[in-house]
Amino acid sequence: MTTDAWPRRQWAGSSIHVGPCAWSASVLLGPDAGSVRTHPSLIVIDPDTDSDTLQMIAPQLVELRGDGPSAPSAVQCPVALGVAEPAFARRLPDLVRDRIAALQISSADLLVLWVEDPADLKGGALMQSLHDLRERGEIGEIGLGHTNPLAIEWMAINTAARFLVFPYNLSEQSAAYRAIQAAHDHSMGCLALQGSEPSGVEAVRFALGRADDVLPVMAGVPDGLTPMTAQQLAVCWADYQATHPPPPSLKRGLPPVL
Repeated sequence: MTTDAWPRRQWAGSSIHVGPCAWSASVLLGPDAGSVRTHPSLIVIDPDTDSDTLQMIAPQLVELRGDGPSAPSAVQCPVALGVAEPAFARRLPDLVRDRIAALQISSADLLVLWVEDPADLKGGALMQSLHDLRERGEIGEIGLGHTNPLAIEWMAINTAARFLVFPYNLSEQSAAYRAIQAAHDHSMGCLALQGSEPSGVEAVRFALGRADDVLPVMAGVPDGLTPMTAQQLAVCWADYQATHPPPPSLKRGLPPVL
């Protein structure tokens, strides 16, 4: 793909605008950091990114997001900040503020809370903390992340999150059985983690082909690649179904036991 083929769109009815993929913040630490400037989109920060790394990427992030006084207004890269669920809900606001401060930005456009156990959301304390942060303008949209498609399906049906984040790639398509549709049924956007897989051309083409439904987080996209067609995606899904049964059904709306 080239700069000329880099359309931006409003993502899932939110105020966030994205390109054909989102960028892993790790790109800012490598030789391809300049490509984010010419291909602006959402920059995604993992919950396990430590404070030293946050401070290393902060100067570029401030400029790309448009936070600094000298930042070019034409380059606006929103930030999705990942945070791991703390042991106690009351610690979440300070954890979020510390990570935002390390990045030297005024707020996070999307805050993604990576949940240990979906049952932890039933008490309401974690979601209330997120809503309070949003009311104070410290975060924009609220997202939830998990690696299990059953957890994603349950959170789509039972929470007020705006976005869901989970693994989804050519070799891991379990979320396509029900979780992705559940998210769309509740007007939620989906962000797909690629892991280490998209080193292969077909894996990247698959991710880009599914981007309208599940925005992929990439560490780079080689020039000249075209997304898979709907027919090619259908073949990949049929092949996956032939060897991977669907996840078990949720039980009476209860959080899945993982």
